[in-house]
Amino acid sequence: MVLKILDIGCGAGEWTNHLNKIKENVVWGIDPSRDNINICVEKNNKINYQICSAEKMKFKENFFDEIHMNEVLEHVDNLHLVLKKIKKILKPHGKLHISVPNKESELMLLKIHPNYPNEIGHKHIFSKRKFLFLLQENKFRLLKYKKYNSFEHIYWKILFKKGIPILNQNARIDKKNPFLKFVKESLNQDNFYIYKERGLKNKVFLLAKIILLPLSRILDHILINKKQMAVVENE
Repeated sequence: MVLKILDIGCGAGEWTNHLNKIKENVVWGIDPSRDNINICVEKNNKINYQICSAEKMKFKENFFDEIHMNEVLEHVDNLHLVLKKIKKILKPHGKLHISVPNKESELMLLKIHPNYPNEIGHKHIFSKRKFLFLLQENKFRLLKYKKYNSFEHIYWKILFKKGIPILNQNARIDKKNPFLKFVKESLNQDNFYIYKERGLKNKVFLLAKIILLPLSRILDHILINKKQMAVVENE
């Protein structure tokens, strides 16, 4: 079955490309940054990319089977406006995959680096209760919820303690520790399928991820998680 899928806040297009390669999905990606969209088009010009923010997106009613929104909601001004737009363009019983930073992680990073929200453009902090209530308020039915990516929280904690600022909303930094970056990317569960689909040059990353993925799952039960994710159904 061919699905119509939208990736809101697609960034440089890594997850959008992954969605495009599953079966024969028809995929759209939107992002407010022209630079990001230019990078996306260079990577894959077969995907329907648009320069657009979540607040201003315009698609036909009941158009998409599935919508993905990875760490975008914390950046928007009007939460209810965005969720109402999503509800309108998502088919009845369509799935919304949505993630936001975990409150405990955000508060810990704020203590270390008070300017963190301004650098990365975060306007909201979500507890589990606030996150799920917001989705329920907008008539989405919860199918799945989890917190994960504990090592990503440690990664940012270490960088902030070293005084390394964030340069933009894509979380780019002006200095990089190659070892830390390697471990962070290897333990990041979101990136597992992305690296699996890439070429020979990423086989080291893929091998590391296969070995370290069970470790990342264990750490998620012990340490503070960076992200929280929900899969909900449009009622």
